[in-house]
Amino acid sequence: MKKTYIFVVFVIFITSLIFAEDSINIVPFPRQCKIEGKINLDSEKQETIIVIENSGKAKIGANEINSKIKSLGKEPLLIKLESEIGKDDLKKYNTILIGSIERSKLIKEYCAKNKINISSNDPGEQGYVINFIAEADKTRIIIAGSDEQGALYGCITLRQMLILESEKLFVIKANI
Repeated sequence: MKKTYIFVVFVIFITSLIFAEDSINIVPFPRQCKIEGKINLDSEKQETIIVIENSGKAKIGANEINSKIKSLGKEPLLIKLESEIGKDDLKKYNTILIGSIERSKLIKEYCAKNKINISSNDPGEQGYVINFIAEADKTRIIIAGSDEQGALYGCITLRQMLILESEKLFVIKANI
């Protein structure tokens, strides 16, 4: 009986370790969340920048992401307005794009090009999606809100997806 108990506890422990990699602690937990690994934001080869629409809530969201990065002991990312960056600039950097589908030209473009469905009805008022897109040798993290508030909530979620492992900054790659 004792051997059976020890075996059951061992199996539960091993199972929890295996499935722990496939979970993420986000509050509130999103309606949909597909975890696909993690991405190193600390690469010396490829700098990451944040590009935002010109709105107060997008700026607050970008600052929230940088606040978490700083709390993990890393340098905050450069924040640029969408109007300050050209297509050639985007080719140089991994990018976190923040904005609402109603106001941001870049968000509209990336959502259309990558078939990311977002509107005022889906996911709805104050809703958002987070998608990771590979583009040439760069990564685009799209935080698209149905509205400005949704974009801010997306930033708060991404903030919770930032982790430090072996002194390197990673973001959990999860399409939400």
